Amino acid sequence: FTASDKSFSCTAPGGWETTTSDKAQQMVGKDQTTGGVLFRSGSATIEVTTDTVSTLMAYILVHGNGDTDALTGPKAGILHKQWKIATSAIHKGYQETKVTAIAENMEDARLSEWTANGNVFGLGGHVHGYRASLVGGSLTAVVVCQCLDADWPILKPAFRHVIASVTPPAPPPSAPGMDMPPMAPVGQ
Repeated sequence: FTASDKSFSCTAPGGWETTTSDKAQQMVGKDQTTGGVLFRSGSATIEVTTDTVSTLMAYILVHGNGDTDALTGPKAGILHKQWKIATSAIHKGYQETKVTAIAENMEDARLSEWTANGNVFGLGGHVHGYRASLVGGSLTAVVVCQCLDADWPILKPAFRHVIASVTPPAPPPSAPGMDMPPMAPVGQ
């Protein structure tokens, strides 16, 4: 799958229904800056939500509590904390494992495995999932995968595969003749 604006790509699970954020925004008549895609097969879903690093930086400036290291340090941890609040708010009995740093196609990434007793009303049965926060180039991506607990052993590898496949756009090539030779340090 490649986003229509080329902002990211990822592997689409074969045979799953695909709804892009473009289609979703058209259906509800919204104009958003975020992008993404939703893959669905039965009750199992993989939702990739993307935004720009500049949006995350603005959040850090407004809500960073004076932590200037957050502006220059790893961003995936901050993104992961933001989305834990959002994800736990829509699942009853949400429990999450320890956050781990993962090496994926992005510069910085975090992963958590989670379980819940259903949606916010406790409906839908016990669910199991992954929540990944990825930062690379000018892109941030959050991937929330979930399925019924009984389907977890089968879908767990597919979920990890999609998470690992999220890729930011390639940087634009430099214009011919615009490559600059290395420069000597100032003052030497």
